[in-house]
Amino acid sequence: MPYYLIKNLESKFHAVQDKMTDGVSHILVLGGGHTPNTEILFEQQLSNTALRRVLEGVRLANIHPNSLLIMSGQSLKLGHPSQAEIQAEVAITMGVKKEFIKIISEPYNTEKEAIFYKMNFAIHKKPIFLVTKALHLKRALFIFSKLGYNIIPSPSYFVYQNFNPHLGWFLAPDFNLILHFGEYLKEIVGYNVFRCKIAIGFKSFSSTKLDVQKN
Repeated sequence: MPYYLIKNLESKFHAVQDKMTDGVSHILVLGGGHTPNTEILFEQQLSNTALRRVLEGVRLANIHPNSLLIMSGQSLKLGHPSQAEIQAEVAITMGVKKEFIKIISEPYNTEKEAIFYKMNFAIHKKPIFLVTKALHLKRALFIFSKLGYNIIPSPSYFVYQNFNPHLGWFLAPDFNLILHFGEYLKEIVGYNVFRCKIAIGFKSFSSTKLDVQKN
């Protein structure tokens, strides 16, 4: 059951294959976790999820070379680079020019990532590639769309593709799948909680007065 629920959610999204004919202004890579350790390389500090997001962001930047690659995520340790800064440095090693990268180092969750994106770039109608794992895209897409953005979901990783259903699961459930099912439940709960906030008139999100920098 967990496998099919995860697959059903993730299968709603597909990897972006072709170049957008109407142009893309921004490629926004959401934070995916890192280990703040100065003794290892930036690439090694990123979680597997975060590294896959950077890879997808760089791939999209290569397809759309005039777009701005935006990295998001806060620092997890005082005096240590933020998630956004680490992801940006990894993207630079992959060939993306520094002048085509922007960092947003304040957010610590998806809702804050949307708010701080709005603070930096205001509301615009240009398409935005939103890069995160497929399991997270439904909630992230809903949050950003509520601010009025034209979002193109860009999955960087599919959990279900790492598993092959078999009868043995009835005798001994796959522990890794159970862990991912916990993530699935988190996403479903988070999605519905945010929907409830919007339904009851939660104003600190979509109508917050923010000073914005137009780009």
